[in-house]
Amino acid sequence: MQFRNKYKYIKHLNYDIGVISECESLDKIRNVSSDIDYKDAIWIGDNPNKGLGIFSFSDFNLKLAQWYCTDFKYIVPVFLEKNNEQAILLFAIWACNPKTSKYRYIEQVFQSINYYSRFISNENIIMIGDFNSNKIWDKEHLKNGSHSMVVDLLKTKKIQSSYHQFYNETEGKESIPTFFLQKNINKKYHIDYCFMSDNLNSRLSDIQIGNSKFYLQYSDHMPITVDFKI
Repeated sequence: MQFRNKYKYIKHLNYDIGVISECESLDKIRNVSSDIDYKDAIWIGDNPNKGLGIFSFSDFNLKLAQWYCTDFKYIVPVFLEKNNEQAILLFAIWACNPKTSKYRYIEQVFQSINYYSRFISNENIIMIGDFNSNKIWDKEHLKNGSHSMVVDLLKTKKIQSSYHQFYNETEGKESIPTFFLQKNINKKYHIDYCFMSDNLNSRLSDIQIGNSKFYLQYSDHMPITVDFKI
């Protein structure tokens, strides 16, 4: 929340595309700040203080997919376009617990993958954001879609976690946390992810998770940067 006040702490990461969960509306950002120098942006949400923002800080234009389904409000398909060509299909994800859905957290992601299945069969797919999930909680979501079910389903589409490939770690045994519950260093979890098509992962050069000693004063989630060439 209050992205306008926190942007300066991640600006130095020099990213082309930013996916910000729990992001305030673009109207609020425009009204109070001129420091966020984005080229293009899409914001989805009901609460102007807390939605999902996708920002381009590069020559990519953002286009919300015409087939976006509001039943999965915070699983947002966006085309990254350059020179009027669709370069990447990005799904910005904030797996929360909206009152309008019977699916909770990771269940929304699993159900949305099935719903969007025909669009996720192409190359150059990225699914990135706050999944609010980990294999350790699989038993709570076996009926409607667990974390492992999401991982397995994406694998059939040749889409895999960039972090796990880069660090050669297994699901549920991650060594670097992305989230600290209530900013408590003893309540650490890995719940934020970037899943990419195999052809994009093959071009992966680096993936970094922000240092908690610095970022915890601003957020309970750590920034994740994923570097690759198209």
